[in-house]
Amino acid sequence: MIINCRWLLLFGSVFIASCAVGPDYKRPTAPVTAKYKEAKQKKIIAADKRYQWKIAEPNDTFDHGQWWKIFNDAELSGYEDRLNHCNQSIAAAYDNYKQAQTLVDEARANFYPVLLGTASLQRQKGTGSTNIVSTSNSGSLPTGTSSSGINGSGPAKINYNHSIIFNTSWQPDIWGLVRRQVEAGESAAQASAALLAATRLSSQASLATFYFELRALDKDQQILDATVASDKKILKLTINQ
Repeated sequence: MIINCRWLLLFGSVFIASCAVGPDYKRPTAPVTAKYKEAKQKKIIAADKRYQWKIAEPNDTFDHGQWWKIFNDAELSGYEDRLNHCNQSIAAAYDNYKQAQTLVDEARANFYPVLLGTASLQRQKGTGSTNIVSTSNSGSLPTGTSSSGINGSGPAKINYNHSIIFNTSWQPDIWGLVRRQVEAGESAAQASAALLAATRLSSQASLATFYFELRALDKDQQILDATVASDKKILKLTINQ
């Protein structure tokens, strides 16, 4: 009978451990064509190695590094560094990512027991006074009576009361609720990391684009100024002739 009970407990533990709240996540399938329209062009230009088509493999969390340094522009590098530290969109995305990581740690902490402790210290000052019997006949007090207004106070006594209280609680993750919370938190943190990388890369690319557009406009302005100066010289030369 004891052996049967042990087997029953073992089977029950395995059964409970295998249970989880909700179904497992399965990535939805999407219809993808086996061939692309570019495959027809590969037969025509197969000898050219520049045209080698490859299926895209997105990796949003990949750190692209300081890619703008390939332009060897110190001013652009300074603007990009300031962008990484001062751009509010990047800062907000970074804060959301850190918050998602904190939520994952908080959900994972539910696997372990919780220990709460409370400590208190009370300081109480006592009087320690003794009444002295009055022997004076003056006033309205009769002889031999004690007066609360006339007393001899000894040194004050200080009492300290210490108390420490501990509470512990633990709820086993029988139905897998905590596991699901951790999985959901990790997925949200992964999405936040991808959003942070995309926000940073988009902001950096936009800054580089605007920078080069501004430099192109400055160059056009220089060309126009030089053209106007040249036309003035030609006009002056024509008038002199």
